[in-house]
Amino acid sequence: MHANTISDQNVIDTDGEFQPTPPWNPILGNLAVMAQLQKKWPSDSREAESFALLSTEAPGCEAGFYVDVWPFSIPMLVVTSPALAVQACQTYDLPKPDVLQPFINPMAGGSDNLFVSNGAHWKQARELFNHGFSMAAAMSHMTYILEEAQVFVQMLKDHARKGDTFSLDALTCRYVMDIIGNVAL
Repeated sequence: MHANTISDQNVIDTDGEFQPTPPWNPILGNLAVMAQLQKKWPSDSREAESFALLSTEAPGCEAGFYVDVWPFSIPMLVVTSPALAVQACQTYDLPKPDVLQPFINPMAGGSDNLFVSNGAHWKQARELFNHGFSMAAAMSHMTYILEEAQVFVQMLKDHARKGDTFSLDALTCRYVMDIIGNVAL
């Protein structure tokens, strides 16, 4: 599905089908609605929170939607449902956009990683990790996973007790990367 025309509230794909998009302006794209949503979040929050909120507030955008934030980025398909994620990553093997790299690369140790690679390179990298993603392998690491979960929960409780503002995104990403790194390797 490749978007070629953006109209009010919809993207028309190459098959002539309308795809959901948040309220759109021919000059501002989706920037105006994104700016309104940004006001609902703490000033130091990331744009990912706006995309998550947008998926619940814009009609028809619950599973995913196109968003146009030009000139800051290329138009993107934001996927917010597991079923659509499976289609994008497995059924059709859609390429991951370059705009993911500044976010993913620092956590993944550089630009040559499984999370941003595509096509044959991704398949080769994924095969290295297949054994780690099996249910038997995951179950054999359950003790470690539960220990890490207890540490994660304690960190959340500590932040709640202090009443401070912290990056749940960064904390969760580190937790998930620790689990994946241990289980998949």
